[in-house]
Amino acid sequence: MFRSNSTTDCVQHITTSVELTPIRNYISELNLVHHSKRVFKLKLNFPKFIVICNNNGARLLELQSKVEENWIDLQCRVRGYGIGVWLGLTDLQREGQYVTMSDACRPRYSNWMRGEPNNGNGNEHCAMYWITRSGWNDTVCKGKINFVSTFKDAMIFCNNLGAELLELQSKAEENWVDLQCRIRGYSYGVWLGLSDVRTEGQFVSLSDARKPRGNFRNWAKGEPSNGGNSEHCVIYWTTRIGWNDARCTDKFNVACKKQKEIAYD
Repeated sequence: MFRSNSTTDCVQHITTSVELTPIRNYISELNLVHHSKRVFKLKLNFPKFIVICNNNGARLLELQSKVEENWIDLQCRVRGYGIGVWLGLTDLQREGQYVTMSDACRPRYSNWMRGEPNNGNGNEHCAMYWITRSGWNDTVCKGKINFVSTFKDAMIFCNNLGAELLELQSKAEENWVDLQCRIRGYSYGVWLGLSDVRTEGQFVSLSDARKPRGNFRNWAKGEPSNGGNSEHCVIYWTTRIGWNDARCTDKFNVACKKQKEIAYD
């Protein structure tokens, strides 16, 4: 074991000091996304994230030991990743022979789940660590992935899509969002486009600086609490089916809203 000064999230450059086995400073905090008919597609698949990681001086995760895998599993669960994370492995060159993206060699360590890799439907050529089953699985390389981010990064992400952070306007809409969160395995929640940064206790929408549209609010019991005098942003809290104020520097899943479409990331 050794002390790493920082581990780099290949999407957001978010650094934290942690105790870990050598993993060469590349942790892929990304997980798979399912799409509903109301979700507009985000081109964030396996090849896309290879580019993103490379552009940020990182690469997709290549697990080299069970100890390392256990640490990654813990980080995924802490962050509420309900499905899994991409691994830097593929058999695109030769079916059934998975090699690492970094050197085209067979992995030093492997932990395929029983019956995997199975190349389901003849088109599963990329690998993921499947959190719910604590093992590796081959999957389609076009599978969509998502990440968690801070409030600020979430705003930027949505704006780049020509959208805004989610603003709930009715209980019916909230119920639909809750369902989508559970389908995707979001254990904690998603950011809402609300903040009281300007005036403490007066939460207004980011889109027009007014109180929530339609006068719809659904704060969880005891919220907003401004815990530690530092909670000025808002999430939809899946576990308590209500709203909660949170620190803007915390990391949660992202839901962007564009007209009648909602994109989950």
